Amino acid sequence: MNTFRKLFLLCWAVLVSLVSLAAPSMPKVSTAQEVHWYLLKFTNSGLVVEASKANSGVHLAAMTGVDAQLWKVEGSAAAGYTLTNKMGLQLYVTNTQEKGMVEAAKQHANNKFSIEPCKTANFTSSFEIHPKANSEVGFNQWGGAAAGHPIGLWGSSKDREGNNALTFETTAALDVYKNLPPLVPYPQNINIQEGKNLDLRNLKVITSPVDSLKGMVHEFAEEVKTRLGLTLSLQSSPAAAADGMVALITDKSLAGAEAYTLNVTEKHIEIKAAHRAGFFYGLQTLRQLMTKAFYPKNVAQRDWNLPVLSIKDKPLLSYRGYMLDIARHFFDKDEVKRILDIMSFYKMNRLHWHLTDDQGWRIEIPEYPKLTQVGSRRKGSFVSDGTNPQFFDDTEYGRGMYYTLDDLREIVAYAAERNIEIIPEIDMPGHMVAALAAYPELSCYPNRTYNVRVTAGISKDVLNIGDDKVIDFLKTVLDNVAKVFPGRYIHLGGDECPTDRWQENALCQKRIKDNNLNGVGELQPWLVHELAVYLKNKYNKDIVAWDELIETKTDNYWSRHKGEVSPLIMSWNLGLDGTKRWTNWTDILAASKGFHTVIVPYNVLYLDWMQVTADQADVNEGYRGGWGDGSVNSVEKIYNFDPLARLRSVGKQNLVSVYKVICGRKPPTTMQNWNTNSCLVCWQSQKSVGCLTTKRTG
Repeated sequence: MNTFRKLFLLCWAVLVSLVSLAAPSMPKVSTAQEVHWYLLKFTNSGLVVEASKANSGVHLAAMTGVDAQLWKVEGSAAAGYTLTNKMGLQLYVTNTQEKGMVEAAKQHANNKFSIEPCKTANFTSSFEIHPKANSEVGFNQWGGAAAGHPIGLWGSSKDREGNNALTFETTAALDVYKNLPPLVPYPQNINIQEGKNLDLRNLKVITSPVDSLKGMVHEFAEEVKTRLGLTLSLQSSPAAAADGMVALITDKSLAGAEAYTLNVTEKHIEIKAAHRAGFFYGLQTLRQLMTKAFYPKNVAQRDWNLPVLSIKDKPLLSYRGYMLDIARHFFDKDEVKRILDIMSFYKMNRLHWHLTDDQGWRIEIPEYPKLTQVGSRRKGSFVSDGTNPQFFDDTEYGRGMYYTLDDLREIVAYAAERNIEIIPEIDMPGHMVAALAAYPELSCYPNRTYNVRVTAGISKDVLNIGDDKVIDFLKTVLDNVAKVFPGRYIHLGGDECPTDRWQENALCQKRIKDNNLNGVGELQPWLVHELAVYLKNKYNKDIVAWDELIETKTDNYWSRHKGEVSPLIMSWNLGLDGTKRWTNWTDILAASKGFHTVIVPYNVLYLDWMQVTADQADVNEGYRGGWGDGSVNSVEKIYNFDPLARLRSVGKQNLVSVYKVICGRKPPTTMQNWNTNSCLVCWQSQKSVGCLTTKRTG
């Protein structure tokens, strides 16, 4: 319960940070007799200055009002001001020149500052903070406005984006939001009537407008009975809600399958929608409103009241997803169902399920039994966080750790009941070492012995896509996948596939010649194209692929075959990352080709990164992140991410969706960690983070 409250408060705090509640004014100077506490808020981002450890850098954070964020101003304009937080840490600068960094300590010589009106255009109602000894430089959001970024000194006259503009906010900026309903994602529109409540104990009936919704309604009623001891009798829906009723009423005028309205009066609750998904999300919002009743610290603290309110809500993005990689670390059926429950609670509607990789094959294919008999097992696993130096155990991992086709059908049905479509991924033609361990004849060197990979990284051993029996193998695998997963999409992977073996292989060279391809760089798009056409013609399914599919080396291929297939591109690379593999950001490139894209930047949405900086980390934490101490995706950073920003700038925002990734390389310490992080999905304007994901490199 404490975790929920912290996250809810955080979300409201981030919302308030976008709009200043009062005109900025010069802060009051604190004295021994009177102390005034302020949040130092950067105007353009809403992020605040936070310092929690002595002798370390300060950083940007979402406004939460913790002691590390509350500052008092002491001194005078003539002598200079000191800024001290409730933890007793004073701000200072490492030097007073440009590129000096802002840090915090109990005491330091460079701790005097001046506070002056901001000179940056459009931010003149804010302030700048300068070292007292140098008014030419000021506090600046280092590297841009993002949670977790440090604060440094930059020339005030050089700033054009307002990264130097601050206001001094009192805690009243937070108090306004502390009593808002605990809803994540926050609704598009909500109107609360202050001082009016509904007593949950007065509810006696719950209604269903059609027979097909009775199961969902019954499940909610059972949860109320289990958690609150209240019995709601199930009835058919009336035209309008009566007293003591939770009434679900069909309203065909509501546009969008997931749209709903929810009205709580002092006498009843009414949920309206045009489709099943809308009713489902209306009930999920009601569940969240009932958090204080469902999950009290103790029975005496149970809150039986809901605020009287009206909500009109629908998502901005149609795809709000979560990726689960179970090739590296396996999750059994019950654990997957738990993840689906958490996803649905926060209105995520797509599970991208990474079922195969070098480190394990996790799906039964009856025609190829050794895929799970051999390909599911490896000789060991990481026992460190994955960074150098790497440590492994020597315990076999993976025996019996796969899903039968019946298991998958059961999970697909469970997901559908929660308005979640599962997108299965069979990663190809690289990341196939587990399959090669089972069937070496699928490789470019069939006489070699392959072992299911223990280490991370990228293997040069890939499928021999010049061999027709490999194409037949892939079609057989996809036949099984297509028959089990009824959704529109199948993910064909396509990431991190070296071409070395193809360069050396006669069959691959023949494939290039027979299909008029421009070298080994076009073998992968040829394969994706071939299988996309196969799946479309036989099963009417579309395909998904990682953004390596649109590397510059493939441009000529896609130009020659324009319009023949339309893959959904998952943009996990940045594109303009210095490798020159792309000529633009990959989301923009995908959109320019007319492809829809799902935004999955690893440096924002991957949850196997650190969630706090190294200086904030608990040394006793079992898992600290597998990308190193410098790779941090914090709660604030994820929540403040705007996935539409780049595409909006080029008018392509209609082609975007988002998700986050949870990597199975090594599991979170507890499932509660998943609960905490997965609530950061929002479906409203700008706060459109839509999925939790982890596709780990290697």
